[in-house]
Amino acid sequence: IPPRRDSDINPRGGRDVLIRYDRFFNYFLNGFRQDASIVQEIYDKFRYGQITLDWREYLALPKRRTLALTLFVGMIDRKVDHFFAFRVGGLPGMKGYTFYSLEGRKAVYLNAAVRIPLLSSIGRQVGPLYLDKLYGAVYADAGRAWYGDASDRLLKRGLKKDLGAQMRFDAVSFHLFPTRISFDVAYGFDTVPLQQAGDPEKRSGLKLYFTLLFGYM
Repeated sequence: IPPRRDSDINPRGGRDVLIRYDRFFNYFLNGFRQDASIVQEIYDKFRYGQITLDWREYLALPKRRTLALTLFVGMIDRKVDHFFAFRVGGLPGMKGYTFYSLEGRKAVYLNAAVRIPLLSSIGRQVGPLYLDKLYGAVYADAGRAWYGDASDRLLKRGLKKDLGAQMRFDAVSFHLFPTRISFDVAYGFDTVPLQQAGDPEKRSGLKLYFTLLFGYM
């Protein structure tokens, strides 16, 4: 990604690609047993591999705008407890859905966003904050997470879709600390299962997000 004054809030050109393989040796608590006066934990053992691809492509548009494309693909190679599954809802995934509503051993989603400069050089000091830049964006997501081994389950259940808008605000606190503020409004169009087993599905609906960090998610 070429270094620019706005390369953090609005990368223009280039790509960021992460391909990762993890081998996990996990012990998952599954109850207790009492031996004489000693209470001992019972663990389930999960040995599995996990591979992920996170590809972010940035295409420069006129007037310092950017088309940002993100592709995420993940796979766990054997059956595991739901605790270890991928979650593609919420931050930093599909914001139109809550974090636990989209989970599975396999996951895929695509994000497309157009980012637009609103105030590219504010240059004002307000108390301990130096106000620098304000950018807006509109975006759309499509994706799914699932547990089944058959690849056609993705098509059978259908892709989940959402639309959203974001504001990004660049500042510096106390002349030293990068301060990155974002606010999102996203709407999930499709139904998702509720947390309790056996409950019917319901439409995801409107979601709001606010972050105050050193960088953007």
